[in-house]
Amino acid sequence: MKPVILFFLCLNLLLSLSLQAKNHGVEEHHSKFREMLTTNELAWLDQQFSLSYVYDPDWAPFEWKNEIDSHTGIIADILDIIKNTTGIKLEPLHTDTWSESVKSVKAGKADMFSAITVSDERKNYLNFTQQDIYTYPAALITQFDDKNVYLDFEKDFESKKIGIVKDSGLGKYIEETKPDYHYVYVDSTQDGFTRLADKEIDFFAINTVTAKYFIEKKGFNDLKIGLILDYRYHLKIAISKQLPPEIISILDKALKSIDKDTLNVIFNKWTKASMEKQTDWNLLIRILSVVFLVVLILIWNTRRLNQMVDERTEALSRTVKELDIAVAQAQQANRAKSLFLANMSHEIRTPMNGVTGMIQVLRGTDLDETQLHYLDTLDSVSKSLLSLIADLLDISKIEAGKLALNIEPFKTFNWITDIHNISEPLFEDKQTQLVTETGNDLPEYLEGDSARLQQVVTNLISNAAKSTPHGEVKLSIDGEWLKPELFQLSITVSDTGIGIPQDKIETIFDSFIQLDSDRTAKSRGVGLGLAICKHLADIMQGDLQVTSEPGKGSCFTFTTTLKVPRKEDVPIDTEVNPEINRKLSILVVDDDPINRLAATTLLEKSGHKISEAENGLTALEQIDTQTFDVILMDIHMPVMGGIEATQIIRKKYKNLPIIGLTASVMNDEKAIYLEAGMNAVVEKPILIDKLINTMKHVLIK
Repeated sequence: MKPVILFFLCLNLLLSLSLQAKNHGVEEHHSKFREMLTTNELAWLDQQFSLSYVYDPDWAPFEWKNEIDSHTGIIADILDIIKNTTGIKLEPLHTDTWSESVKSVKAGKADMFSAITVSDERKNYLNFTQQDIYTYPAALITQFDDKNVYLDFEKDFESKKIGIVKDSGLGKYIEETKPDYHYVYVDSTQDGFTRLADKEIDFFAINTVTAKYFIEKKGFNDLKIGLILDYRYHLKIAISKQLPPEIISILDKALKSIDKDTLNVIFNKWTKASMEKQTDWNLLIRILSVVFLVVLILIWNTRRLNQMVDERTEALSRTVKELDIAVAQAQQANRAKSLFLANMSHEIRTPMNGVTGMIQVLRGTDLDETQLHYLDTLDSVSKSLLSLIADLLDISKIEAGKLALNIEPFKTFNWITDIHNISEPLFEDKQTQLVTETGNDLPEYLEGDSARLQQVVTNLISNAAKSTPHGEVKLSIDGEWLKPELFQLSITVSDTGIGIPQDKIETIFDSFIQLDSDRTAKSRGVGLGLAICKHLADIMQGDLQVTSEPGKGSCFTFTTTLKVPRKEDVPIDTEVNPEINRKLSILVVDDDPINRLAATTLLEKSGHKISEAENGLTALEQIDTQTFDVILMDIHMPVMGGIEATQIIRKKYKNLPIIGLTASVMNDEKAIYLEAGMNAVVEKPILIDKLINTMKHVLIK
């Protein structure tokens, strides 16, 4: 009997240690969470109130009432985390249908919903968390039919019965947007699938996750997803408006504190594992028997175990040292990569400045139609190369964690117009139309990095244009107000192109990944556009999702929450277009003769007098003997560089305008040039119109 007693003592010890470790982790997370709360929120928590909540008793895999009347599923696991994080007692109120759950909150019998979507009607009696628990599209499920691979709402649904769950947000949305169809109310998800399988209804509206779960796990193999709707489930926690506002803020912060990896683990746990399995007691007995033998062996071989531990400790010590060396080498390699990209950017942009400059010079000469075509081709190729360089630099900055956002107020509709105008040339020689749609409720101003937001959208449009030889690319910009000062911007780029195979969707956001097949053959690029979009979406704390069907097209949806600036915080636009009605004396300082030739030719054609210098030292000599209206100063030059020359000039001439010309755009180097005394910086390759406008602004100031 002694070995048996010893076995259970060991098991008890192991369980105790595991429980202590878990409790320690929970307490540590709870302590950090309290540091995030306001004084009022802490005061409410310390009163140790409890909240009663309702849930959908039949909405697997998200949540349901199991055979012992217990709340279970994805949402139940998330509420357990929130309980441990906040210390709030969350007590479920069990109902038999979703409609009963809704009535319970309206009647004041329950305080909150575990998970619910936002609607105008619900806003009247609920406060919602800003943070989504999960977000997924809705779909219509139908009987499997090879005749229709994909359905059209307008053509295929006339005189058909569409099942919707009573009091569901999706049901109300469909009734409001498509009021002319025949709707049948069902009590629950199970009821809807059963009626559809029995052909009592023709279609059933539900989210795609639940649809796939019931089809794969519940035996509804004769059903399929017939149509993806433009409605998305934004699952949030909601509480009654009768409760203090501190509660929803506490729940929101608790929800935000759950990292994405944890949410993914919970989601995969319930969607990838069958919930129908019964406990295999024979297997459990066999496992316990093996554990029993293992414990006995470990007890009687303690000395050998200690020896092994010593050996492993020594080996681990060596491994740690090797890992330290490997980490140092990796960091050094990353720094070398960033330095290489910065240097290569400078080395490539310098000759490209000469190329683009000479292209601009040639455009001012007499050219026949064939020569103009050759020049346009050369211009297009040079722009493609510059775009590739910009993408490589963006990826390098992102990977190094050095990409900073420039958050400023911007005019929403001006920003949309710029996107459309930039994207239109992509469709000039194609049988594809670009359509832009905007919502009616967009704010006049938003606050964010408009340039990076524009980069995401234009990259998505460019990607759609490449994969759509004919048809339509649609840009839809809309959103919803979360608060008077917060707006969730929703951007959708959909196309009627060749689509993406399902087995490739998970890889399209990886760097340097292009799809095989005709998609690659018909498009150009190195596979960085979508990777940059995904990285930028993450940096902006947004979400980028894609749905696609080969032969039908793709749909990319980008959502992010932006502040809506107050009117008094929006800068008044008093800028006028400055004009200079005189001949300027300009000193061009650049060690590259081709760059000097291009700049000199273009500026002289604009009516200005140009002098040249091949380095900073020569420039200083000329400045001491001549008078100049403006200096165009290259940064990297032999003998004396632009920064050193600028610092010397500033000691003598405080107000002489100096514009830096640089091919280096890594690591926010512009700030260094401006601190050295330059009035502005223009990146190479230089466009003459941009350079002249910069000179106008500098001289007017």
